[in-house]
Amino acid sequence: MEPFENTVDTGAASPISDAYATKSKEELLDEFRTLLQDGQQLLAETANLSGEALAAARARFQTQWDVAKEKLDEAQTYAVSRTQQATRVTDEYVHEHPWSAVAVATGVGVVLGLLAGKRNSTSHVTRR
Repeated sequence: MEPFENTVDTGAASPISDAYATKSKEELLDEFRTLLQDGQQLLAETANLSGEALAAARARFQTQWDVAKEKLDEAQTYAVSRTQQATRVTDEYVHEHPWSAVAVATGVGVVLGLLAGKRNSTSHVTRR
């Protein structure tokens, strides 16, 4: 198994995961910005409406809202599944290569320690 396939680990390709694997964060944010703009436009258009016209406008917005909520839920499901997959792959790697994992963790710890030490030494100003 590849560590980061573009499918949810269900045994088959998932249209949800394929769709979100190819979309960038910016594209998803653009979709939600569009929804918000549509909502603002709908509010402006319905300021003087009443009765059936208002009900139709609300129904149209509710449909757009439901679609956006569904997309958000799908994106969340995809993100959770990718995180679980990465966790599983990392766990397998650590169990298969424990000393490599210890060496990498030690290296990261040393680098972070050096950076923290450097930060602390430059943040204190000595007074005379």
